[in-house]
Amino acid sequence: MNSDNLYKDHTSLINDNAIKLIYRQMVVTLIFLLMLIAFVYALFTSNAYTILIFGVKFSLYYLPPFFLCLYFVIYSIYRIYYIVSGRLIKGIFINENIKLKLFNNKTIELHNFKIIESQKDINYKNIGGLGDKVFDKYDYKYIGIKSNGVIYLLPYKEEFKDITIKLLESVSH
Repeated sequence: MNSDNLYKDHTSLINDNAIKLIYRQMVVTLIFLLMLIAFVYALFTSNAYTILIFGVKFSLYYLPPFFLCLYFVIYSIYRIYYIVSGRLIKGIFINENIKLKLFNNKTIELHNFKIIESQKDINYKNIGGLGDKVFDKYDYKYIGIKSNGVIYLLPYKEEFKDITIKLLESVSH
């Protein structure tokens, strides 16, 4: 059986809009990366407000937008690839154990885990340095799955919350 088909069984419980939000953030990061390349080119070729440092001509006019783009690209890459990709669940398969397909396509099989039902009880600081900012408590609703001190976030559809929790409780040890 194809590994992608394995996760089709219970993936309908997951809120697709939360996953699509991360993909949209990846596209915006790519756009800002392209803008950063354009600002690097403009820094060295523009004649507006130029200064000469160690024989290299810099344009001060494009320095503030360059640093803003650089900050956004670094923050977004950290946010998406370091925090979100290792914690957000985009596929789930449940039999006697639970198999999670994370956003970075890594597959994890959990044997012992704890369910965190309430959004307020999820400790976002345990997720990463910017965890509370990345997973804004008002974006989408998440169920926490805690195993070995790591919290994985399952974005659920509002109408399937009870079914999702009962299904997870049926295999939690």
